[in-house]
Amino acid sequence: MIYTFADLELDTGAFELRHRGDGEVIAVEPQVFDGLRVFVEHVDRAVSKEELLDSVWRTRFVTESALTSRIKAARKAVGDDGRAQGVIRTIHGRGYRFVAAVGHRETSALGAVDGAPVYEAPGPPGAPASPEELSSREVEVLQAIDRGLTNAEIAQELFISVRTVESHIASLRRKLRVDSRAGLIATARQRRRPTVQVPQNSFVGRGQELVTLQALLARQRWITVVGPAGCGKTRLALEAAVADARAPVVVEMEHATGETVGDALAQAIGLGVDGSADVIAACAVALDAEPRLLVLDNCDRVAAPAAVLVQGLMARARSLTVLATSRSPLGGSDETIYALDPLPVAGDMPTPAVQLFLDRAGSAAPGLEFSEGDVGLVARICGRLDGLPLAIELAAARVRHLPVAELAVRVEDGLRLLGRPGPASRHRTLEAAFAWTWDLLDADERSVLPQLAALPRTFDLDLVDAVVGPGAAGVVLGLLDRSLVSPTVGASQPTRYRLLDSLRSFVLARTDATIVHRARLAHAEYHAGRVGKLADRIRTDDSRSLVQEARRIAREVAAAIDWAAAEQAPLAVSLGRSLAIILEQIGPDPESLAALARAARTPAVRASVTATDLYEIGK
Repeated sequence: MIYTFADLELDTGAFELRHRGDGEVIAVEPQVFDGLRVFVEHVDRAVSKEELLDSVWRTRFVTESALTSRIKAARKAVGDDGRAQGVIRTIHGRGYRFVAAVGHRETSALGAVDGAPVYEAPGPPGAPASPEELSSREVEVLQAIDRGLTNAEIAQELFISVRTVESHIASLRRKLRVDSRAGLIATARQRRRPTVQVPQNSFVGRGQELVTLQALLARQRWITVVGPAGCGKTRLALEAAVADARAPVVVEMEHATGETVGDALAQAIGLGVDGSADVIAACAVALDAEPRLLVLDNCDRVAAPAAVLVQGLMARARSLTVLATSRSPLGGSDETIYALDPLPVAGDMPTPAVQLFLDRAGSAAPGLEFSEGDVGLVARICGRLDGLPLAIELAAARVRHLPVAELAVRVEDGLRLLGRPGPASRHRTLEAAFAWTWDLLDADERSVLPQLAALPRTFDLDLVDAVVGPGAAGVVLGLLDRSLVSPTVGASQPTRYRLLDSLRSFVLARTDATIVHRARLAHAEYHAGRVGKLADRIRTDDSRSLVQEARRIAREVAAAIDWAAAEQAPLAVSLGRSLAIILEQIGPDPESLAALARAARTPAVRASVTATDLYEIGK
């Protein structure tokens, strides 16, 4: 479209303001040209400052003074001034109005109109050029326009003249079939809008978690999804990105280092940044062009640098929201933590964990049917795998070759059965997923975690101090942050913790037998002291709190008896005497009675027991 007023014409197709007589082009900034275009398109009314800011700068934040300076430049370009206001008039309290008489005419697709240059677009109307048809320099100019740079700023960044920039812009408008700078920006965004690569299989068992995460994304600007290896953090984040209205950018941080987190982001958004540039600032400008959801996946190895990156981006890009995934928080002051637990393995059948297994098994072996008994075995398998989606998917893939009953037996024996073909990655096997986290542990954490894995059941911080040594509680809290230790379900006081059984197996496979022996001995001795005192009290104190403590400790003592019967027979006898007194007061517990029976059949225990011991145990 060509708009005419006074002795000038505004050609939106050629992106030119020129004199009508000789066709001489009047050089103006892109924002000045776009402002004039808005005025002539709405010549019948006043245009508010807010409308101008939105039309010219879109989502990029600029001050009102920037608009004022562009209005002044526009008046100068069209021969107007602030006093006469014969073309652009200030309407106090309402904005501006274009008061000059305006005519217009369409440009022809076959040639020039009244001698004005017309660019003939290749291909059918609306068909933009493919990426191969743009030169590398044109791509750079288009990206710079998308970031909101002026022609002068583009020239400075690319070390070319402003005239050359204008030539590239004219070429881009012809190739991409757009008639304004705003059209170039829209086309650039469409070209770079990434497609989130989400696995094509169904998303099972996480519906409520997705709803919760979406609610957080609507309220908070930085959310980090944390959880143990294989619990589905990445998949949940990708599903949230697909469902979000904001334009997504997904950056995989698995292979990034502390020095390259910014480069990884720049590469993901197609931003070329040289070594001397402020990468965070440049990325922030690009990301702030429109509302964005930035997904930083797998930040485990670069938590601190990633936190610096996010904080720098958020300070500069006000329309940006960040969703990170990691096995531990990144540590930012504005970070909101969303802890993702494994899938539930208990409850009404089929549980979410069982649903996932059946879905993936159906894909691995189409037509395979599961009986009611098979479903029960699947529930057992999912329980052994702690409800970890990765482990469940790996196990379900084995139904192609193993009956469910045999799979259930083999999963009980260890995790080496679980793997998938393909290139090495942290998700190829469950062991690889755990090894990824193991490699991140410091010396203290690598010392404490094997001792926790050696404990037969749950533990509190007092037991940790007894087994590992004073001061170990701080390390345990660090392991909690790494999602390697989890609090147990319930409101027990003091808080008790656990390791996932699958993680326990992984750690114990890498733990020296002497470390396991020392930890189990310390566990048994600790409970021998506690259960002895408890046995003395419970005969005269039947308070509810003491009975509850006795019921909980009974199973810990049973586990200690099983170990001591083979390693420290006199200690097993002492534990057995106190446990028998407790059971006499609170009633029988099948697990505890079974442990006493097993110890009684052990030759070393039978050789150590006295008549008094037998009398106390048998009462």
